[in-house]
Amino acid sequence: MESCYLSCLEVATEHSLETLAFCSISTGVFRFPIEEAANIAVRTVYDFLNNHETSVKKVIFDVFNERDAEIYKKIVERYAQSI
Repeated sequence: MESCYLSCLEVATEHSLETLAFCSISTGVFRFPIEEAANIAVRTVYDFLNNHETSVKKVIFDVFNERDAEIYKKIVERYAQSI
């Protein structure tokens, strides 16, 4: 899953994109646990943005429902506090 995010971030950087949106990968029909998926997504994006020269300035996590949004929000806030 991490490689999915990294590949997209690299392509976005190569094309000088500033905004990128990700769906909640594998948490729908594949039933990957949302908490684990959100942690992987946020950690991977955070690490990439902080360790690479990139044009990406905004990343959107598109989720299925309010519960998923709260999970992502909590994880994003935790990472934001570490900046």
